[in-house]
Amino acid sequence: MDTRAAHPQPAAGRTRQADHGCTHCPVRSRCVMGAVPAHLLVPLEAELVRRVTVRRGELAVHPGQPFEALRVVRTGTLKVSQSTPSGREHVSDFVMPGDLIGVDAIVSAEHLAQVQALDDAQVCVLPFARLERVCAEHPQAQRSLHRAIGAQIAREQGMLQLLQRSAATQRIAAFLLGWGLRMQARGFSRDEFEPRITQRALAAFLNLRPETLNRALHGLQKAGLLSFSARQVQIHDRDALLRLIDDDEAAARLAG
Repeated sequence: MDTRAAHPQPAAGRTRQADHGCTHCPVRSRCVMGAVPAHLLVPLEAELVRRVTVRRGELAVHPGQPFEALRVVRTGTLKVSQSTPSGREHVSDFVMPGDLIGVDAIVSAEHLAQVQALDDAQVCVLPFARLERVCAEHPQAQRSLHRAIGAQIAREQGMLQLLQRSAATQRIAAFLLGWGLRMQARGFSRDEFEPRITQRALAAFLNLRPETLNRALHGLQKAGLLSFSARQVQIHDRDALLRLIDDDEAAARLAG
């Protein structure tokens, strides 16, 4: 896991058109634009899509920012978080290519959380008023939007179930297995990946102390279920991790 610290900075607002646009985008199948026929993509892209580069540590969205657009992650990984009244960071999500940013702000009319790039990222900005018009005119786009929102709701429900696990090792196992499946859905290995997440951010997401997270990770590594370094996680025994998630006694032993 990435051990570098990242400090929030406002995004510089760099706008850059990608070499191949939506037509050959690697996450097109997961995007709002995914079901739009190829012959309609070019004119719709020109009307709707603006791409912004967000450097590591910068904010794609800041708390209190008025809601004016949905955003789709094109490249990179970003952290969604809020500060508690006591000043602690509460991490609620990690978004990766194909994921939406800003669904929760549709109702509140402003963003409640900040979204910070954990590595250099590119985000496609879709102005919501224009997106609604496009969806009204093109049912394929509306179906893609509904599917993307549904996928986010399902992921959030999975996160709530993850946090109900009592032992640190169970939460970590469930998170890493789920992360692997998200990577697999994007065409990468589910058992060997490079989560661009600091251990502090992961601890905040799993509601663990950093030292508890570190101790539990070493317990899982010592048991031969996985290995990890500052940059890479490798899952060695997926079935054992799945069993661990439902075995409270074994999870407590591995937690050290």
